[in-house]
Amino acid sequence: VDPSTWPEVDSQPLSIEDSWRLRVASAHVYSIVKNRDVAHFERVMGFLEATYRLLPRLVAPIKHMKIMFGLKTMVIMWMLREGRGIVDTVFKISQFFPSKLPQYRDKCSQHEMFLMRKNHVDFKALAQALAMDKNKLEDYIKNQMEKQYGEHYAQKVEDRLLHYLHELETVLPGETYIDKILKKESPVTEEEKLLLEVITSDSTTIATTLKKLLHCG
Repeated sequence: VDPSTWPEVDSQPLSIEDSWRLRVASAHVYSIVKNRDVAHFERVMGFLEATYRLLPRLVAPIKHMKIMFGLKTMVIMWMLREGRGIVDTVFKISQFFPSKLPQYRDKCSQHEMFLMRKNHVDFKALAQALAMDKNKLEDYIKNQMEKQYGEHYAQKVEDRLLHYLHELETVLPGETYIDKILKKESPVTEEEKLLLEVITSDSTTIATTLKKLLHCG
């Protein structure tokens, strides 16, 4: 299924009680990264930020930061490669790489905070320099971008995300909402009917059904 046809998972707040929504969202964000759909990576970041607020101890803060950092750097390198414009690119660099990281403060060691800040400062300096110098950017794209931020880098980010999603799965309720519905003799609500459609659908109809489902009620 084309990830761009999936429903917006952040249209409603996520909660542990809605384990089925978290599982749908997990599948969605993994699909985006797996398909290198960089244009939609900010959806993945939104999911990671939401689940970090929901479960701040799910993984070590530095592990969460590494996934977020990986996604952000890939977006910036994509913008530079695609020539998305100096103003838009510099704005996005500043938005993604602020001087402070309040979401991780008091949750990790001073050394880890130092490493996080250093990574942000170093990448921000590189990206801004490339955005402002066309010749430098052309040379970087030709000789270094693939080696430093190409497929090998993307695979590491994907692997880290997959590990995070596995950890998330371990804290969700064992018996899913779908399990409960399957045990019933027949679906009762419209939501349950739609979920059964998802379970029995082929890939051509699942995205449409999920879109209806997430807007149920």
